[in-house]
Amino acid sequence: NELPKGRRTWLEVSIRGGWLIAYEDTTPVYATMISAGRGAVPVPDRPTLETASTPTGSFPINGKFATATMEAPGEFVHSDVPWVQNLTGPYALHTAYWHDNWGNLMSAGCVNVSPDDAKWLYEFTEPTVPPGWHAARWIPREGPSTVVVIHGCAEGPAGGVLRVSRT
Repeated sequence: NELPKGRRTWLEVSIRGGWLIAYEDTTPVYATMISAGRGAVPVPDRPTLETASTPTGSFPINGKFATATMEAPGEFVHSDVPWVQNLTGPYALHTAYWHDNWGNLMSAGCVNVSPDDAKWLYEFTEPTVPPGWHAARWIPREGPSTVVVIHGCAEGPAGGVLRVSRT
C-alpha cells in the first residue's frame, strides 16, 4: 500500500481494541482511546447503519467541520458537535461530549474521541482548514488527504498489543 503524498499523515483505528494511532509517514506521533460503533465490525449482508457497526477499510478524510449536527437513525440528535472529520457516507471521526466511555463500543457507527483528542486530530490531519473558516472539503487535485485505516483487530502495530495510559 502506498502512503499518501504531502506530510503523509494517516490514522489507524482498531474497533475492537478501542484505540487510534496517528502517524506521519511510518512514525507514530499520537495515540488515544476511541469508542467505535456498538455493533463493532460490519455484519455480512446487513447495512452498517442497521447494526450500528463501524465500517472497515481505508478512507480519505473528505471533509472537516469545526462543528456539525450528528444524528443516528432513530436515536439522539447532537448539535454543535466539534471537530468533525467525514470518512465515508454518514460516518465520521468526531468529538463525543455526551460520554467518556473510551475503549468501549458506544456509537451508532462513527469513531468517537474525547474533545481534546478530536481537536488535536482535526489540527493534525489533512486537508487543512484555513484560519477563520468553518469547514473544508478535500479536492484531490488541490492536495493530499489523511487516510483513516479502520480494522476490527484488537492487536496494535506489528501484532503487539497497544496499551494507552488514561493519565
